[in-house]
Amino acid sequence: MGKTKATLDTNILISALGWAGNPYKVFEKAVRGEIELIISEELFYELVEALEYPKLHFTEEQKDRFKSLQATHTCFPLKSSEK
Repeated sequence: MGKTKATLDTNILISALGWAGNPYKVFEKAVRGEIELIISEELFYELVEALEYPKLHFTEEQKDRFKSLQATHTCFPLKSSEK
């Protein structure tokens, strides 16, 4: 059986990057390669934009952590119209 696949929305990913808790635990499993994180290209760019919001106070290290995960673990599934 293959890896468990998970889709997380922007709010959950923001929580995972900024605070401890269940979203963080799921995110860490993706970082360790225990699960496969699947997000759409649109969600990825929404998150990249949200990480820049001054009110969230993300450090460059936190931002880079997500971007490195995207580069190695995230896949962008086909849009339904492309299937």
